[in-house]
Amino acid sequence: MTSTLDEARFEVQNEIKTTETKVPKKKNTTVVKIHEILKLDEVEKEIVPTVDAVDNTKVNNIENDSEILDIMDLTELNYSRIPKHDKHSVNKNVGHSEAKQMSWMREYWVQANIHAHAQPLPPGTTPFTYAPDRNSFVQLVFFLVLIMLIVTSSFVYMVYASELKETFLRSGFLFGIIGMVGIMALSYAMACIPITRVPPCNFICLMLAVFFMSLIVAWITARYETPLIFVALMSTTVVVLVCLALACSSFDFTQFMLYLVAVSVAFMAVVMIIMITQMAMGFVYKPLHIFILVIGTIIQVVFLIMELQMILGGKTVELSEDDYAYGAFMLYTSIVNLFLNILQLLGFLDD
Repeated sequence: MTSTLDEARFEVQNEIKTTETKVPKKKNTTVVKIHEILKLDEVEKEIVPTVDAVDNTKVNNIENDSEILDIMDLTELNYSRIPKHDKHSVNKNVGHSEAKQMSWMREYWVQANIHAHAQPLPPGTTPFTYAPDRNSFVQLVFFLVLIMLIVTSSFVYMVYASELKETFLRSGFLFGIIGMVGIMALSYAMACIPITRVPPCNFICLMLAVFFMSLIVAWITARYETPLIFVALMSTTVVVLVCLALACSSFDFTQFMLYLVAVSVAFMAVVMIIMITQMAMGFVYKPLHIFILVIGTIIQVVFLIMELQMILGGKTVELSEDDYAYGAFMLYTSIVNLFLNILQLLGFLDD
């Protein structure tokens, strides 16, 4: 009797290995791990949760079919009606005394469509466990962004707490121009030139991004008092957390990417015209500046949500796992720009 059980376990392990190698990875699909827990101590209750084995023909033909595989839901079945086609089903000759103490888990890798809708589980069943394959990518992007923000904060603190603050107050406009031109050039390069998104060029671009953004942040923060900077920092943190929560929702913000890009380009053109006009006429209209900052902050928040969804994946637009540097660049610049918008808005309101 023991040898029969050992043979069944050995066959299950072999099928797990062969099934895992047969299932190909498709770009538009995600991998789902299904656990079947066969608890035979419930035999006396005549309730045995089970699941169909993966059909090898469907596994072989998955490249031509994006539909979800036909997997029987975990249902409450009578012990006498366990499917005969599952060759690893319980041997009816196993005694109940030994069956009570036997429990094993079978795992199958199946290919499922990412847009498949979840169905409610029957009573007494085990839910499917999802193993996301973008975890390492998301963690790497967030780690890079954290390092970049720490370096920028350290540089700004060094400038703010030293005599360099006076230098940035006197000649900060030059530093600001250098930073803005550098960031615009990097944005174009990382979006349009593939070599900037592969090592070692991607890390060089990230270091340059930190340098240019640090110049801009130091130039702007040098004009404000410490309490106002702290309030802007806390406000930015709260807004980023809210954006992250919205990015994890089921609503797909990325489907409106083209519309938002068009709106932002038009908005930037109008702002440039207004700024040039005010500089030529030699006056600053404060309410107009506040309105521009509010609209710019709203656009930046929506962009931040879209970028987070592009990094997390599973939406209309998503980043490739090889574009971790580009994802870190987008997220870093969006967070810093959001902080600067909030800081300037608070500065105008404080005046």
